[in-house]
Amino acid sequence: MPSAQEQQGITISDLASCMLRHRKLALAAAFAVAVFTLLVTLRMTPLYEAEATLAVEPRSKGFDFQVDPTTGGIEFSFLNTIRDKLSARQVIEAALGNSGLLHLAPYTDHPNPTALATSRLSVKTSRDSLSLKVFFRDEQPERGEKMLEALLLAFPDAQITAHSTRSNESLSFLARSKQETERQLAELQNRERTMRQEYDLVDDSPSDNIHAQRMRRLTDQLAALTKSNAAAK
Repeated sequence: MPSAQEQQGITISDLASCMLRHRKLALAAAFAVAVFTLLVTLRMTPLYEAEATLAVEPRSKGFDFQVDPTTGGIEFSFLNTIRDKLSARQVIEAALGNSGLLHLAPYTDHPNPTALATSRLSVKTSRDSLSLKVFFRDEQPERGEKMLEALLLAFPDAQITAHSTRSNESLSFLARSKQETERQLAELQNRERTMRQEYDLVDDSPSDNIHAQRMRRLTDQLAALTKSNAAAK
């Protein structure tokens, strides 16, 4: 049957005693780990971080559901919407091309430069103020600032393009709906006209019912005959 000391397992004092007995081996292992960590750290390329702050004016108009109907202020969700749009794929792709980073390392060596740039971009919001902080990390501080400037310029351009695309799609949809409605209306009018002629129904409009139309045709025929007789005499 195991003793009470064996049931407790290894204690801190036992571990300290073991390290004291093998102090040379422990010091060698600690020294090797420190050297390895130092070498890995020295081989790593440091990343500098560029920072920008975007302020949202309280009078800016968001979506209807993001505006408080009582105070007229912008809900916090509007900042989240801007954050998501700012880090959208098309915005980052445009910023990479405009900043020139797309043709520089490490983006040229990466299979997905947009994904790499996305991993280096972060946008933070705060409930204390209507502002966003945008951060971008790069091996060179100048390139980070250049990419951040290109990103902030590409953002409104992307919004204008998206708004124009949505407007054109809405206009195209309305035009197609109008054409379809006109086609259906013409079809219904033809069916109504056919049914009225078939069953000799009187139209609600006294000036455009089937009898009024017949009277106009007879009047036109009478006028034509009168004119023809007058010419014959």
